[in-house]
Amino acid sequence: MRRSPLVLTAAVLAAVLVATPACGAVVVGEWGMHRVDGVVNDAVGNTDLRLVGSWQDVEGVVGRAVRATFKGQASFATAAHSADLNPGTSQFAVAAYLRADTVPGGGHYSPNVVQKGRYTDSAQWKMQLIHGSSGTEAECRFAGTERDREVRDRAGIRLDDGSWHRVVCWRKPHTFGITVDGSTTTIAGTLGAIANGRSLHVGSKGPRAGVTDQFQGVLDCIAYVEGRHARAVARSRVPC
Repeated sequence: MRRSPLVLTAAVLAAVLVATPACGAVVVGEWGMHRVDGVVNDAVGNTDLRLVGSWQDVEGVVGRAVRATFKGQASFATAAHSADLNPGTSQFAVAAYLRADTVPGGGHYSPNVVQKGRYTDSAQWKMQLIHGSSGTEAECRFAGTERDREVRDRAGIRLDDGSWHRVVCWRKPHTFGITVDGSTTTIAGTLGAIANGRSLHVGSKGPRAGVTDQFQGVLDCIAYVEGRHARAVARSRVPC
């Protein structure tokens, strides 16, 4: 049955607003961390997350959120379809809205918030938490065909203070960095292409990971964006 012109126009307009915002950025994935039967739907793409391990439904900023803990095994979320989350040489950003538990000092603790790729892979992007001078702090890792580098939040914003925080890992043409609650740390340089065959992982890198890789805290939302002004758009999408 043919749609009326009004309905067709509204549908097309909605698709354009999600896929091609005025700034040129494309929201590729957005996960509101509200799980149904162990699955968190991707609100804009086809990269749904399947949760494994110990996850508890809790109140979020917008609707529900999830709390991850380590109870003898890793708690993580993974997606079967992750190819769209390879930025290649494009500008991109990944943002998370979270409340973090305290990361212990020593023992090489670096809890994984969200990542695509492993440290041993030739390409990776990753958001993680670390033990810092102020408490739990945020760090991003980028590995491309030209360079690999960790970028730590130089402001040292404490994330284990019971409040919600917005963390963004991002790459522009000649700079890359991390933004935490509006405070930005920037590194000059290029990374090259970032692409790998790994699935997206949230909370930990996989079933055999130990407690040192386990994010322990509450996740409200994650968003992945590519294109011009990706950082600003990703930051605006969380909480979701």
